[in-house]
Amino acid sequence: MTGSWAFLAVAVIALRGPAGAARRLAVAIARPSRRRSPGQRWLTEIRRDGRRRITPLAAGFAVATFVGGLGGLAAGIGAAMLAHRLVRRLEPAGVRRWQALRRAAFPDALDLLSCCLVAGQPLASALRHVGAAIGRPLGSDLVRVGQLAGLGAGPATAWQAHLADPVLAPVARAAARSADSGSALAEACRRLADEARAEASARGEASARQAEALAMLPLGLCFLPAFVCLGVVPTVLGIAAEVLP
Repeated sequence: MTGSWAFLAVAVIALRGPAGAARRLAVAIARPSRRRSPGQRWLTEIRRDGRRRITPLAAGFAVATFVGGLGGLAAGIGAAMLAHRLVRRLEPAGVRRWQALRRAAFPDALDLLSCCLVAGQPLASALRHVGAAIGRPLGSDLVRVGQLAGLGAGPATAWQAHLADPVLAPVARAAARSADSGSALAEACRRLADEARAEASARGEASARQAEALAMLPLGLCFLPAFVCLGVVPTVLGIAAEVLP
Protein backbone atom coordinates (compact mmCIF):
# COMPACT_ATOMS: atom_id res chain seq x y z
CA MET A 1 0.00 0.00 0.00
CA THR A 2 2.98 2.33 0.33
CA GLY A 3 3.15 2.91 -3.40
CA SER A 4 -0.57 3.68 -3.68
CA TRP A 5 -0.51 6.25 -0.84
CA ALA A 6 2.61 7.84 -2.29
CA PHE A 7 0.89 8.04 -5.65
CA LEU A 8 -2.12 9.73 -4.04
CA ALA A 9 0.18 12.30 -2.43
CA VAL A 10 1.81 13.06 -5.78
CA ALA A 11 -1.62 13.37 -7.39
CA VAL A 12 -2.84 15.83 -4.73
CA ILE A 13 0.25 17.98 -5.21
CA ALA A 14 -0.28 17.97 -8.98
CA LEU A 15 -3.92 18.96 -8.65
CA ARG A 16 -3.08 21.85 -6.33
CA GLY A 17 -0.85 23.43 -8.99
CA PRO A 18 -1.78 26.47 -11.06
CA ALA A 19 -3.39 24.29 -13.70
CA GLY A 20 -5.31 22.22 -11.15
CA ALA A 21 -8.95 21.42 -11.58
CA ALA A 22 -9.96 23.06 -8.29
CA ARG A 23 -8.73 26.46 -9.38
CA ARG A 24 -10.44 26.20 -12.75
CA LEU A 25 -13.68 25.22 -11.04
CA ALA A 26 -13.51 28.23 -8.75
CA VAL A 27 -12.85 30.55 -11.68
CA ALA A 28 -15.69 29.03 -13.68
CA ILE A 29 -18.15 29.40 -10.81
CA ALA A 30 -17.12 32.97 -10.06
CA ARG A 31 -17.22 34.11 -13.70
CA PRO A 32 -20.49 35.90 -14.46
CA SER A 33 -22.71 34.46 -17.14
CA ARG A 34 -26.14 35.41 -18.39
CA ARG A 35 -26.93 32.01 -19.84
CA ARG A 36 -25.86 29.42 -17.28
CA SER A 37 -26.17 29.27 -13.52
CA PRO A 38 -23.11 28.60 -11.30
CA GLY A 39 -24.35 25.06 -10.72
CA GLN A 40 -24.53 24.38 -14.45
CA ARG A 41 -21.04 25.79 -14.99
CA TRP A 42 -19.74 23.67 -12.11
CA LEU A 43 -21.26 20.51 -13.61
CA THR A 44 -19.81 21.41 -17.01
CA GLU A 45 -16.33 21.80 -15.56
CA ILE A 46 -16.68 18.54 -13.63
CA ARG A 47 -17.59 16.67 -16.82
CA ARG A 48 -14.79 18.35 -18.75
CA ASP A 49 -12.15 17.52 -16.14
CA GLY A 50 -13.51 14.07 -15.28
CA ARG A 51 -12.00 12.20 -18.20
CA ARG A 52 -8.81 14.21 -18.30
CA ARG A 53 -7.89 13.86 -14.63
CA ILE A 54 -10.00 11.36 -12.69
CA THR A 55 -9.58 8.51 -15.19
CA PRO A 56 -5.74 8.72 -15.37
CA LEU A 57 -5.51 9.08 -11.58
CA ALA A 58 -7.76 6.05 -11.06
CA ALA A 59 -5.63 4.00 -13.46
CA GLY A 60 -2.42 5.09 -11.75
CA PHE A 61 -3.80 4.36 -8.28
CA ALA A 62 -4.95 0.89 -9.35
CA VAL A 63 -1.53 0.03 -10.78
CA ALA A 64 0.28 1.45 -7.73
CA THR A 65 -1.95 -0.58 -5.39
CA PHE A 66 -1.47 -3.77 -7.40
CA VAL A 67 2.33 -3.51 -7.62
CA GLY A 68 3.04 -1.90 -4.24
CA GLY A 69 6.18 -0.27 -2.86
CA LEU A 70 8.35 2.23 -4.67
CA GLY A 71 8.05 0.17 -7.81
CA GLY A 72 4.30 0.59 -7.56
CA LEU A 73 4.73 4.35 -7.27
CA ALA A 74 6.82 4.44 -10.45
CA ALA A 75 4.45 2.08 -12.27
CA GLY A 76 1.43 4.11 -11.13
CA ILE A 77 2.93 7.37 -12.37
CA GLY A 78 3.75 5.74 -15.70
CA ALA A 79 0.25 4.28 -16.02
CA ALA A 80 -1.33 7.64 -15.16
CA MET A 81 0.77 9.44 -17.77
CA LEU A 82 -0.11 6.84 -20.42
CA ALA A 83 -3.82 7.00 -19.56
CA HIS A 84 -3.68 10.80 -19.64
CA ARG A 85 -2.25 10.77 -23.16
CA LEU A 86 -4.84 8.25 -24.33
CA VAL A 87 -7.72 10.23 -22.83
CA ARG A 88 -6.52 13.46 -24.45
CA ARG A 89 -6.63 11.76 -27.85
CA LEU A 90 -10.26 10.76 -27.44
CA GLU A 91 -12.68 13.04 -29.26
CA PRO A 92 -15.54 14.27 -27.04
CA ALA A 93 -18.99 12.93 -27.87
CA GLY A 94 -20.30 16.44 -28.52
CA VAL A 95 -17.58 17.07 -31.08
CA ARG A 96 -18.34 13.76 -32.80
CA ARG A 97 -22.04 14.61 -33.04
CA TRP A 98 -21.24 18.11 -34.31
CA GLN A 99 -18.93 16.76 -37.01
CA ALA A 100 -21.47 14.09 -37.95
CA LEU A 101 -24.13 16.76 -38.53
CA ARG A 102 -21.72 18.81 -40.63
CA ARG A 103 -20.67 15.76 -42.64
CA ALA A 104 -24.30 14.75 -43.27
CA ALA A 105 -25.17 18.19 -44.69
CA PHE A 106 -21.99 18.45 -46.76
CA PRO A 107 -23.13 16.77 -50.04
CA ASP A 108 -26.40 18.72 -50.25
CA ALA A 109 -24.60 21.97 -49.52
CA LEU A 110 -22.15 21.30 -52.34
CA ASP A 111 -24.97 20.52 -54.77
CA LEU A 112 -26.72 23.79 -53.90
CA LEU A 113 -23.47 25.73 -54.16
CA SER A 114 -22.75 24.21 -57.56
CA CYS A 115 -26.23 25.13 -58.83
CA CYS A 116 -25.85 28.71 -57.61
CA LEU A 117 -22.47 29.10 -59.29
CA VAL A 118 -23.71 27.60 -62.56
CA ALA A 119 -26.65 30.03 -62.47
CA GLY A 120 -24.18 32.90 -62.40
CA GLN A 121 -24.28 33.98 -58.77
CA PRO A 122 -21.06 35.39 -57.29
CA LEU A 123 -19.28 33.07 -54.88
CA ALA A 124 -19.88 35.29 -51.85
CA SER A 125 -23.61 35.52 -52.49
CA ALA A 126 -23.87 31.81 -53.27
CA LEU A 127 -22.15 30.88 -50.01
CA ARG A 128 -24.44 33.11 -47.97
CA HIS A 129 -27.60 31.76 -49.59
CA VAL A 130 -26.52 28.13 -49.32
CA GLY A 131 -25.43 28.59 -45.71
CA ALA A 132 -28.78 30.13 -44.82
CA ALA A 133 -30.62 27.27 -46.52
CA ILE A 134 -28.55 24.50 -44.92
CA GLY A 135 -28.58 25.97 -41.42
CA ARG A 136 -26.33 25.09 -38.53
CA PRO A 137 -23.81 23.70 -38.01
CA LEU A 138 -22.36 23.62 -41.53
CA GLY A 139 -24.35 26.55 -42.85
CA SER A 140 -22.90 28.98 -40.32
CA ASP A 141 -19.40 28.18 -41.59
CA LEU A 142 -20.43 28.79 -45.19
CA VAL A 143 -22.14 32.07 -44.28
CA ARG A 144 -19.00 33.23 -42.51
CA VAL A 145 -16.84 32.42 -45.53
CA GLY A 146 -19.33 34.20 -47.79
CA GLN A 147 -19.23 37.29 -45.60
CA LEU A 148 -15.44 37.38 -45.76
CA ALA A 149 -15.53 36.97 -49.54
CA GLY A 150 -18.13 39.72 -49.79
CA LEU A 151 -15.86 42.07 -47.87
CA GLY A 152 -13.17 41.59 -50.50
CA ALA A 153 -11.11 38.77 -49.01
CA GLY A 154 -9.47 36.47 -51.53
CA PRO A 155 -10.28 32.75 -51.67
CA ALA A 156 -7.15 31.81 -49.73
CA THR A 157 -7.98 34.29 -46.96
CA ALA A 158 -11.71 33.53 -46.83
CA TRP A 159 -11.16 29.76 -46.60
CA GLN A 160 -7.99 29.85 -44.49
CA ALA A 161 -9.76 28.83 -41.28
CA HIS A 162 -11.07 25.67 -42.98
CA LEU A 163 -7.92 24.39 -44.69
CA ALA A 164 -7.51 21.83 -41.89
CA ASP A 165 -11.25 21.26 -41.41
CA PRO A 166 -12.08 17.54 -41.75
CA VAL A 167 -15.29 18.43 -43.63
CA LEU A 168 -14.69 21.67 -45.55
CA ALA A 169 -10.98 21.24 -46.31
CA PRO A 170 -11.56 19.79 -49.84
CA VAL A 171 -13.81 22.73 -50.75
CA ALA A 172 -11.33 25.20 -49.31
CA ARG A 173 -8.52 23.77 -51.42
CA ALA A 174 -10.71 23.67 -54.54
CA ALA A 175 -11.76 27.29 -54.00
CA ALA A 176 -8.15 28.36 -53.60
CA ARG A 177 -7.24 26.59 -56.85
CA SER A 178 -10.16 27.90 -58.86
CA ALA A 179 -9.70 31.51 -57.65
CA ASP A 180 -12.39 33.59 -59.39
CA SER A 181 -13.52 30.95 -61.86
CA GLY A 182 -16.99 29.96 -60.71
CA SER A 183 -17.43 27.28 -63.35
CA ALA A 184 -14.33 25.39 -62.21
CA LEU A 185 -15.47 25.54 -58.58
CA ALA A 186 -18.96 24.38 -59.54
CA GLU A 187 -17.54 21.28 -61.24
CA ALA A 188 -15.31 20.61 -58.22
CA CYS A 189 -18.32 20.93 -55.90
CA ARG A 190 -20.29 18.36 -57.91
CA ARG A 191 -17.36 15.95 -57.84
CA LEU A 192 -16.79 16.42 -54.11
CA ALA A 193 -20.50 15.89 -53.42
CA ASP A 194 -20.42 12.56 -55.26
CA GLU A 195 -17.29 11.51 -53.38
CA ALA A 196 -18.83 12.50 -50.04
CA ARG A 197 -21.95 10.43 -50.74
CA ALA A 198 -19.82 7.43 -51.73
CA GLU A 199 -17.80 7.74 -48.52
CA ALA A 200 -20.98 8.04 -46.45
CA SER A 201 -22.35 4.89 -48.09
CA ALA A 202 -19.11 3.03 -47.38
CA ARG A 203 -19.18 4.15 -43.74
CA GLY A 204 -22.78 3.00 -43.41
CA GLU A 205 -21.96 -0.44 -44.80
CA ALA A 206 -18.96 -0.76 -42.49
CA SER A 207 -21.09 0.22 -39.49
CA ALA A 208 -23.73 -2.34 -40.49
CA ARG A 209 -21.12 -5.10 -40.75
CA GLN A 210 -19.67 -4.13 -37.37
CA ALA A 211 -23.13 -4.14 -35.78
CA GLU A 212 -23.81 -7.57 -37.29
CA ALA A 213 -20.57 -8.94 -35.86
CA LEU A 214 -21.33 -7.49 -32.43
CA ALA A 215 -24.85 -8.92 -32.54
CA MET A 216 -23.50 -12.41 -33.27
CA LEU A 217 -20.96 -12.27 -30.45
CA PRO A 218 -23.39 -13.16 -27.60
CA LEU A 219 -24.75 -16.08 -29.65
CA GLY A 220 -21.22 -17.34 -30.20
CA LEU A 221 -20.49 -17.10 -26.49
CA CYS A 222 -23.63 -19.12 -25.75
CA PHE A 223 -22.47 -21.93 -28.06
CA LEU A 224 -18.89 -21.87 -26.78
CA PRO A 225 -19.46 -24.14 -23.71
CA ALA A 226 -21.29 -26.69 -25.86
CA PHE A 227 -18.46 -26.66 -28.39
CA VAL A 228 -15.89 -27.20 -25.63
CA CYS A 229 -17.87 -30.02 -24.02
CA LEU A 230 -18.82 -31.83 -27.23
CA GLY A 231 -15.79 -31.13 -29.40
CA VAL A 232 -12.70 -30.34 -27.35
CA VAL A 233 -13.16 -32.42 -24.20
CA PRO A 234 -13.80 -35.81 -25.96
CA THR A 235 -10.80 -35.24 -28.21
CA VAL A 236 -8.54 -34.44 -25.26
CA LEU A 237 -9.83 -37.43 -23.28
CA GLY A 238 -9.33 -39.75 -26.25
CA ILE A 239 -5.74 -38.61 -26.77
CA ALA A 240 -5.05 -38.85 -23.05
CA ALA A 241 -6.43 -42.41 -22.92
CA GLU A 242 -4.07 -43.50 -25.69
CA VAL A 243 -0.98 -41.65 -24.48
CA LEU A 244 -1.19 -42.05 -20.71
CA PRO A 245 -0.40 -45.51 -19.27
